Amino acid sequence: MISFDSDEAKKNKEFEVKVLNFIMIHRKRKLILLTRVIIMIVIILAIFLLKIYRHLHEDDIVHFKNESKEFKKKPENSIESTVLYREREVYDYIFRSND
Repeated sequence: MISFDSDEAKKNKEFEVKVLNFIMIHRKRKLILLTRVIIMIVIILAIFLLKIYRHLHEDDIVHFKNESKEFKKKPENSIESTVLYREREVYDYIFRSND
C-alpha cells in the first residue's frame, strides 16, 4: 500500500503541475490579448483626437488673400472681424477695379 500511495501522490502532483501549466498558459494568452486590445484602443483614440485637433486648428486660421496665399489667425472679437472684413473689401476693390 505504501507504493500505491506514493504512486497516487505522484499522479496527483503531475496532475497539479499540468493544471498549473494550463492556467499559466491561458493567463499569458489573456494578458497578451488584453495588451493588444489596449494598444488598438490607444491607436484609435490617438487618431480620433488628431482629427479633432486638426479640425479645431483649421477653424482658427482663415484664408485671407487667395492670390498671395497668406494666412491670418481668426479674429477673437467682432471688432477685429469687422476690420478684417473691411480690409478684404478694400483689397478686392483696389485690385479688381484696375481690371
